[in-house]
Amino acid sequence: LLALLFGEPFRVAHLAFRILLASSLLLFLHGTMSAAYLATHRLRMQTIVLGGAATVNLGLNAILIGPLGIVGAAVATVSAELVILVGSATILWHWHWRPDLRVLAKPVLAATGMSVGLLLLPDGWHVVLRIGAGGLMYLGVLALLGGIPPQLARLFHRRRFRP
Repeated sequence: LLALLFGEPFRVAHLAFRILLASSLLLFLHGTMSAAYLATHRLRMQTIVLGGAATVNLGLNAILIGPLGIVGAAVATVSAELVILVGSATILWHWHWRPDLRVLAKPVLAATGMSVGLLLLPDGWHVVLRIGAGGLMYLGVLALLGGIPPQLARLFHRRRFRP
């Protein structure tokens, strides 16, 4: 994808890009927790967590970029996102905030299955094929987990399309 969008010199960035994809799940999870800081007027606590994550990011960048280059920067970024997630979850746990996360289980598992499936695809696949395959993988895992509402599933089971 990077070589297609930006040219051949960016082909080497694929590993860093793959590592950074992991941060999207972490961002999703800790991003939802940000609302709790705002709703409870405890932005100071969020600032402390974000400051800790920035410190981890800067420290790991100083250590990893020299030997690993862009891949080291990606690892540092994902590590900082993990610090935010763990820090926020710990604080919210101490506040006795216990959201029902079961509603997220099936979509998160489907996204994880899709991510693993996409990582296992051969490198030569065109980006359009990867996007289509990713969508099918997500829907397939979600269907196997029973995460598609029956009304929607019935639409796919009709033998004939009726206008």
